Amino acid sequence: MSHEVLKEALYYEQLSPLVLLAVLGVAFLLGALHALGPGHGKSLMAAYLVGSQGRARDAVVLALALTLSHVLVVVVVAL
Repeated sequence: MSHEVLKEALYYEQLSPLVLLAVLGVAFLLGALHALGPGHGKSLMAAYLVGSQGRARDAVVLALALTLSHVLVVVVVAL
């Protein structure tokens, strides 16, 4: 896909709801793949949970807090 085609698609003023939903879905999937990469505090979270003898419930709460904060920062930057 050329840069011009992408630019036209992104700045088109009358996107259908289906296209918008598809774009949001792709963005979600790319974000999930991005989050699986190195960094994002996973090493610190793992070290914290091991050091504090955390339970699975603690890991879920910590992961949700990290995910929520990351998403909020991305939305703020996008705005």
